[in-house]
Amino acid sequence: YMTVIVIIVVGITAGISYLIADYFFRIKEQELSQKGQEMSETIEYFVRMNDHSTLSRYILAVDRLVGARIWLFDDQYGLMAASYVFDQNQEHDNNNDESILDFFRDHELNNKLRVADGTDQLEHAMKQSDMADKVKSILNDIYAGGSFQSQIYHPYYKEHVILVGVPYMNPVTGKTGAILMTEPLSGFERFLRNVYIYVIIVGIIAIIFSLFLVRRLSQIIIMPVEKMKDVATAMASGNYSKRVEIMGEDEIAELGKALNSLGADLDAYVAKNGAYRKKSAGILWPMFPMSCVHLLPLFVATMKLSTMVWLQI
Repeated sequence: YMTVIVIIVVGITAGISYLIADYFFRIKEQELSQKGQEMSETIEYFVRMNDHSTLSRYILAVDRLVGARIWLFDDQYGLMAASYVFDQNQEHDNNNDESILDFFRDHELNNKLRVADGTDQLEHAMKQSDMADKVKSILNDIYAGGSFQSQIYHPYYKEHVILVGVPYMNPVTGKTGAILMTEPLSGFERFLRNVYIYVIIVGIIAIIFSLFLVRRLSQIIIMPVEKMKDVATAMASGNYSKRVEIMGEDEIAELGKALNSLGADLDAYVAKNGAYRKKSAGILWPMFPMSCVHLLPLFVATMKLSTMVWLQI
């Protein structure tokens, strides 16, 4: 039983952890989607004014506010602006233990980057990489008027991210553009780690409580039933002297009392029947030799007569 209980508790704990993480990610996706929809009106204004410098600063400010990388595409799959683009003249060590989130949050880096050149280089690198087809597929869904929410491995940032895409209307061309917002999952690891620790602690407490509960039930139900089984087996073999130890006043105790009462009645009946047999034997046994003495001459005479008849024949 404990194995089953442990499996159930572990399964429930793992399920709760998964549901909490999934709920948290869905809430975050909805927040990013809502923020992207709020951004669309401002982006449409800057595009109409053809103010790319202010547009880049606005995207960077939103990035700092929500902690998500923002890529802005036109209606032709072209990258118009991006927040915190890499300087292609600087090497990025993939083996660095620092996450891409910590790298991007170094605001001093932005002063060393030329935003326009960085955006062009980012677009070129994206088109030359394996992510081009994936980005194009996502943009097609957004251009069709839909939205995109998913958790994927980002080949550019080289880590798992929450990716949200929302459309915006280009006031110049009258066509739909796309806003992609990416937030690394590494920023949630600490929170989720605390959640997992809490759930694991609750699971351990549940297992300990289950151990106590099973032990208590064993003392109250299983052990008395085992003793009743032994008493019933002894009664079946003719031993009516064994009794069940009664503890408590519950249904199990009532059953034990009934079994003890049955054993006592059977023991009394057998004792009474044994005394009657002894008394009957004491009366009948002295009469047996006397009967034999009276019947023996008759038996001998009968055998003698039978023998004479057989000889004459």
